[in-house]
Amino acid sequence: MFNLSQRAWNNVIIFAMLLMVYLFSISNKLLVENSDNTEIHFLLPEHSIIMRMEFAEVTLERIGRSWRTKGSDSWSMDRLQSLVYQWQHLVVHEQAGIEMKDPYIVTMLLAGEDKSRVFQLFPLNGGVLINSSGKTVFVADTSLEDLVPQ
Repeated sequence: MFNLSQRAWNNVIIFAMLLMVYLFSISNKLLVENSDNTEIHFLLPEHSIIMRMEFAEVTLERIGRSWRTKGSDSWSMDRLQSLVYQWQHLVVHEQAGIEMKDPYIVTMLLAGEDKSRVFQLFPLNGGVLINSSGKTVFVADTSLEDLVPQ
């Protein structure tokens, strides 16, 4: 076969491994380029923590791991946590600006932020339009009742 020294065989192995890494990199790149480029966009930044949510009549405040309500004591802890989870995992799609008449206003303070975020919600067939900071997004398969206390 080949009569190579141990040092030469080590170099052959190193170059073979580099070639394998390069081939895996190319194959991954081809797979990613051929897949659907549908990125998932969330309304809130990833891993954000909601500290306070203000609705028309109800205010939710984070107290440690639980929540405190002001304005209504009729909410169960499960319902509050479900509402917060819903907001943290809202998948949104870009939407052209649509004028909203009488939107529902939700104010939210996230951990580490000085100013509250203001969201204008408007129910639409099959979902909800949300306007925040001049940017309008659409949340599909969600109703206004899923996002606000009723």
